[in-house]
Amino acid sequence: VQMHLAGHQHCGDYIVDTHDREVTGDVWELFHHAWRGTGGASTLLEWDGNIPEFEVYHAELLKARQFMDSLEAAKAETKAAVQQDSRVSNPLHVVSPTFAPAE
Repeated sequence: VQMHLAGHQHCGDYIVDTHDREVTGDVWELFHHAWRGTGGASTLLEWDGNIPEFEVYHAELLKARQFMDSLEAAKAETKAAVQQDSRVSNPLHVVSPTFAPAE
C-alpha cells in the first residue's frame, strides 16, 4: 500500500489532480485519518509541475512527517497502556482509548 499526496485545482464543478501546488488542508485531514486508520503506509508527496523552491517543498514534507510522528506517539501510548493494564482481564484501554490509569 502506498499513499500519494498532491495538490489539486478546483475547476468549478470538478477538481483536477494537478500535482502542481501545495496539499490543501482538506487533503491533509484525509491523510491524517487514512494514516491512523491503516497504521501507516509508505507515502509519496507528488509535485510534478510548477516545482517550487526547495524550502516550500521541504515544508510540505515536514507536514507529512508530523502526521506520521503523531501516529507513532499514539502507538507508543497504547503499548504503554497495554503493558500497564495487562494485570486485568479486560484492559480499560480497549473500552476507552483515552483511559489514563491513576498512578
